Amino acid sequence: MKKKTVLAAFALLVLTIVPIVLVSACSQKEKPSSWDVSAEDGTITASLLDNGDYGYILKLEGNGKLKEFSSATETPWYDKSGRITQIIISEGITSIGNNAFTYCHYVKTVILPESVVFVGEYAFSEKSRLRAATETEEEETMKILFIGNSFTYVNDIPALFEQIAAAAGKRVIAESITHGAHNLSKFADAADEYGMQVDAALTASSDYDIIVLQEQSTRPLANYELFLEGAAALKEKADRTQKDCKVYLYATWGYPKQTKDISEMSEQLRTAYDNAAKELGVKVCYVGTAFGTVYENHKDISLFAEDEQHPSYAGSYLSACVHAATLLGIDPREAAYNGELEASVAEILKNVAYDMVFGS
Repeated sequence: MKKKTVLAAFALLVLTIVPIVLVSACSQKEKPSSWDVSAEDGTITASLLDNGDYGYILKLEGNGKLKEFSSATETPWYDKSGRITQIIISEGITSIGNNAFTYCHYVKTVILPESVVFVGEYAFSEKSRLRAATETEEEETMKILFIGNSFTYVNDIPALFEQIAAAAGKRVIAESITHGAHNLSKFADAADEYGMQVDAALTASSDYDIIVLQEQSTRPLANYELFLEGAAALKEKADRTQKDCKVYLYATWGYPKQTKDISEMSEQLRTAYDNAAKELGVKVCYVGTAFGTVYENHKDISLFAEDEQHPSYAGSYLSACVHAATLLGIDPREAAYNGELEASVAEILKNVAYDMVFGS
């Protein structure tokens, strides 16, 4: 009986000690939230702070040179790089070493203090903009590319969009590659004349902020699979060539030449564009739904040209307003640009666009 009592006591002692040992071992494996990352001439501490949104702020404090890293994987914050949204560098730090923040792709802007006199190779992500502390911060110019056919170029909707944006205080460069009756599959085809133009634009620069894709007017309903295939191919090209670019689909409208029920066709197109957007992980500019609203509630405003298919000037203006609200988040009602329209007509179209995007 004594032997059993001793064994039981020993077992209890082991069970008590083992969890402590395991906890200790686990705690030793946890990575610290701050590190000494200084070179020989000073002291720099890097700390990871919670940004309150499942991400981190990386803060560097001290003086002297930040150490050099032979590769980005050697940085102590490497495994958290994809969740770092801000980098703060304090005055006193004089040099940023090679490969320090290469994979911090979600950091859009880094303010460099006056003390920094050297920035090493691949020190920051190519998606990060470096700004001196003394530099006045100005709103960046957005660069937007419209790809589509006559439903985009008639009355030059990109130019109208640019004018409305400017009137609302937004700096925008709106470019376009368009051709009548072209579909997205052709624009995605490197052997096509206009597909070549798309490839040339995307490879010439990597700074498009937004690309808007407009499919041939009935193809989303007549052949959804080809519509989806063309949109997917263009999105893949955008993802591959652009640094930080969002893709939007431009949902067009039903028109009298095709149907007597404009609103119904517009909503069918909206459903097709919504389905494609979900599959591609993109968003939609609901121009067609706005057309349906105006067509049903403001019969005195003609949205269609004489061919009963293409947009009139008012229709193009409405399209530009919906794009401005969707892509830039502006209130079109506050844009003092009416183009060739009477103020009363422009006001109606601005209000419809606002309600379409932000709700009444």
